Amino acid sequence: MYSIRRNGRSCLEIKSLVLAAGTDIVHVTRFARMTPQFIQRVFTPSERVYLCLEKLFCENESLRENKNLHADEVSTPHEFSPRVQQSAAGIFAAKEAVAKALGTGFRGFFPNEIEITHDSLGKPRVILHNNAAKIARKIFRKRFRIHISISHTDMDALAFAVISRR
Repeated sequence: MYSIRRNGRSCLEIKSLVLAAGTDIVHVTRFARMTPQFIQRVFTPSERVYLCLEKLFCENESLRENKNLHADEVSTPHEFSPRVQQSAAGIFAAKEAVAKALGTGFRGFFPNEIEITHDSLGKPRVILHNNAAKIARKIFRKRFRIHISISHTDMDALAFAVISRR
């Protein structure tokens, strides 16, 4: 907090709005071949729809119902287009950046408990679920907002998260 004093009186007070920040960078090629198990553990259902990965789960009833999974169904990697790879890498980097901003990494919750959505103009937004939300409320006492920025090239994806006062 900064104060400017004149004649012993505070005339301007600026409170820090930034509570925490985190950043992450990942190689896009890490997402060229993803297994259904990895996809389910990392991405929420709406993220899978956004990435066009839901088709993989819709075509395979046992994956969709999450029952009677055969080892080859869970561990067989699938090839994905460069656009899907770049978007998946960006979303994953955003989740890592948020986890770092929380100061916990992925301790106490899973990556799919941080959801990255997009508004009508494509601006990314963060929604916390389950344990990730509980941890954030405990740390920041319910009065916080998470801002996220995601960028990528053909090779790398970068995300920056800032947690601010509401």
